[in-house]
Amino acid sequence: ARDAAAEPAAPPAADLNGDWEVRVRFLHGERTHRVTLRQQGGALAGNQHSVQFDGTVAGSLTARHVQMTFMTRYEGSIISYHFEGEVADGKMAGEVLLGSGTEHHQGPVNFAQFGTGQWQAVRLA
Repeated sequence: ARDAAAEPAAPPAADLNGDWEVRVRFLHGERTHRVTLRQQGGALAGNQHSVQFDGTVAGSLTARHVQMTFMTRYEGSIISYHFEGEVADGKMAGEVLLGSGTEHHQGPVNFAQFGTGQWQAVRLA
C-alpha cells in the first residue's frame, strides 16, 4: 500500500477568477460578502469584504467541489468562515462552518462553535 500511487486530483471544472457576491444565511439573518478570486489551476486565493469583515480568501477547486476559507481579526479574535460547496451553471452554493478563535486557539472546535449556515455566490464581473 505504501507504494501505491495517489490518485491525481480531478481538474477544475470551472474558471472562478473575478468578483463574486457571496450571501451567507445564518439562523438569524444574512451577510453579504464581496469576494475577488484568483485561480491558478485548482488553487484559489483572493480577498473579501463585508460590513466589519475584511480579509483574505484561500481555497481550492477540485472538479466541481469548491472549498474556501475567510479569516480576519475582529475585536481581538480571529473570525473564520469555512465554505464547502459545488459549482454549477456559473454559480456556487453549499454549507459554511462558522467559528472564532484566538492566536493560540485555532483548532477545529474553535472554528466550528457557531455552527453552520447556507451560502450561495453569483459572479459580479
